[in-house]
Amino acid sequence: MTMEDRMQNWGGVVRSPRFKASTCAVWAQWFIALRDQGTRASTAPFVHDEADAWAIERAWREIPNPVTKALLKAWYVQNMNFGQLRTYMWREHHARLRAHTLEFALANARRDMENSLSNQKKLSKVKNKACELYEPVI
Repeated sequence: MTMEDRMQNWGGVVRSPRFKASTCAVWAQWFIALRDQGTRASTAPFVHDEADAWAIERAWREIPNPVTKALLKAWYVQNMNFGQLRTYMWREHHARLRAHTLEFALANARRDMENSLSNQKKLSKVKNKACELYEPVI
């Protein structure tokens, strides 16, 4: 799956009616099942695409630049067209987007997302190794 496919998948899963406020209890159960997946048998009703979409969501939350976060959310989750995106970015963040700079801005935002995903993977590896290092020796 390419990064663009993963981002489209993220937008589709977040827009899905399964994860709206009315189904909060179901979402919470799935989140807990996904969180505990490493310690217990997998009972999460997530398919691979949904689990990947929530990994993208966690990476999106860790992006430090609010303009980049808003751009990604507006383009992929809210499915705004170019005109709506231009207006939204100007009103909310005073960021001017022109037709020729949109692809450049999206490429930078995708790069930031990839960096955030790679940081997540590094942290998970460090956490797994840290648990191995501090086992009791007595």
